[in-house]
Amino acid sequence: MAGNVVTDMVSENTPEAGVSIENVLMKDRHIVLCEFDGTEEPPQPNLNKLAVFAKDGCLWIKDDQGEVTNFCDAIGAVDNVVCSDTAPANITGAVLWNRTTPGCEGLYFRDKTRDKWLSTNEETFTLGHDNANNNFLRPSGIASAGDRTAYLMRKNGTIVGVAARGRDGNDSKTFEIRIDGINVNSFSLTAFKEIDNTLDIDFDALEDLTVFATEAGAKTQDVTVVVSIRWRE
Repeated sequence: MAGNVVTDMVSENTPEAGVSIENVLMKDRHIVLCEFDGTEEPPQPNLNKLAVFAKDGCLWIKDDQGEVTNFCDAIGAVDNVVCSDTAPANITGAVLWNRTTPGCEGLYFRDKTRDKWLSTNEETFTLGHDNANNNFLRPSGIASAGDRTAYLMRKNGTIVGVAARGRDGNDSKTFEIRIDGINVNSFSLTAFKEIDNTLDIDFDALEDLTVFATEAGAKTQDVTVVVSIRWRE
């Protein structure tokens, strides 16, 4: 999430108004977090709510009284959150990892299905074409596309999902997700639609992400493909 949209962080059991940040986080030793991705402080959150936001390379918490505390200082003693440059070795007791590695700061969780640490925030990359057939789909805002018209990945990450939609023509068109020109996943439309939230495809920083419409079959008109990624340790 970008801009100045505040998201709330609340304990499992909502505390009374004015309770300290430390007490909120320690209550039942369990927390649920949502991340605020901005460069400025969010406004004071509503009663019984906490806002988590990024600023100056660190994570901060603002409570319902307007008090701002460094995230690590506030939750450093809580068993299920670890603040460090490197991922926790003992994942049994570490539900969340506040990564402090320069350039990679943020909240990460241990994805048990994919068996890796991934960012709590998910980013999407949209590509499309009015006539998809033996061609590269266009990144959002690009009028034409070739094999070098791609999204450049800025950090190591993992593709975790894809959603695709066509309007007319071939309702079962096959597409390829490519990383640096290599096909890493093929999928086909079914009645002009496809959704897959089970992908587990790693990529590295500085690699290109593209989507290619295969030649087989007729063209599909007005195709949109959304690739979902999370940043990886």
